[in-house]
Amino acid sequence: MAQAVPAGVSEFKSLVHEAARRTGGRLSAFTPAEDVTPNFHQALITYRDRTVAMLCSRDDGSVVLTEPFDVRADWSLAFVDEPELAAVVRRFAGFTVLSKDDAERPFSHPDHPHVSVRDLAYWKPENTGQALFHWWD
Repeated sequence: MAQAVPAGVSEFKSLVHEAARRTGGRLSAFTPAEDVTPNFHQALITYRDRTVAMLCSRDDGSVVLTEPFDVRADWSLAFVDEPELAAVVRRFAGFTVLSKDDAERPFSHPDHPHVSVRDLAYWKPENTGQALFHWWD
């Protein structure tokens, strides 16, 4: 696995704009990770028939797609697959997109060594998505 690279706000926002443009959506909201929690940036891409949340871990550039949620009030994520959006993310260097199956599989520390073993022991994430995208302090 490649070494983790922190994801900047401007790089992620560029990715989101391009992904929305290429898939017929529009960026309807953007919430950068400005505080200790959450550890991810969130963008909402709106289409005629649905809205998708795209999250980017500021720790390593991992990207996952979820059902929309209130980043300040909701504490659980419903992972989704959006193949067209995922294909756009794969074109950007420095970002790795996780499928719904990737996010929901048990966490493997060797695949993500930047995640603190101490945090894993304390917070006990149930899957990879929870280990990479969280509200831990």
